[in-house]
Amino acid sequence: MVLLMVSLLCIQCGSLAGNMKQQTDSLEVRFAATAEITCPQCGHKKVETLPTEVCQIRYTCEGCKASLTPQGDDCCVFCSYGDHKCPSKQ
Repeated sequence: MVLLMVSLLCIQCGSLAGNMKQQTDSLEVRFAATAEITCPQCGHKKVETLPTEVCQIRYTCEGCKASLTPQGDDCCVFCSYGDHKCPSKQ
């Protein structure tokens, strides 16, 4: 048996969970992927939850309050400024 430890972000409470107990009941488990967005104007970085249903086309930097929008053919701010592409591009 191989045990894999990963850090997961809980969608419901927003906390990181490194160890989850398996339940015998039928349970739907949903995980959220995260990406670190870097502001091109001030360099401020923040880890955000990737949206799974829609593309995020606006993002306000917490550092300099710049309003970021996707560049070129990118569908969302995560594709343009994140360290991971959005789920629709992965």
